[in-house]
Amino acid sequence: MWSSNFIVLVILSLRRIDALFCYQCSMNYTNEECNSKNSTYATECQPAFDTCLTIVLKPAILNQLLITKYCTKRSACERQLNYTQSLVPCQPNNEGRSWGCVTCCGDRDLCNSDQSNALTPNWTTVLLLLLVIQQFGLRRFVSNGDDTCGIFS
Repeated sequence: MWSSNFIVLVILSLRRIDALFCYQCSMNYTNEECNSKNSTYATECQPAFDTCLTIVLKPAILNQLLITKYCTKRSACERQLNYTQSLVPCQPNNEGRSWGCVTCCGDRDLCNSDQSNALTPNWTTVLLLLLVIQQFGLRRFVSNGDDTCGIFS
């Protein structure tokens, strides 16, 4: 049982062989402008980069969006997301106030074509967690036949 789970885990954790492609632009005013051939291109990410990042900022002093897109590592994208959220909320309908949104994706090429992509979970980590739970019998811990559910026993 353990060896088959290990093999599945190894297969799932392998990095993609083909490089990820992301849109790349810097400080464009519209998403259409950012994705157009005049201002940017679909760029092949370096092998170490597994995530497409999009930053959409709306400073209160401008009546324009500022959009930036590029390849990065998931951990760097998550740090950018947390940093931006610590400075300004992601509230696109908040007229008259500054806001900023960061999205990270890596599930397919050119996934950062618009700003609607949400941060997706790392499925390798989720599967690893499920395998560990299965292997070490968390069911015994969660359900031991009394009302404490095993938490306080």
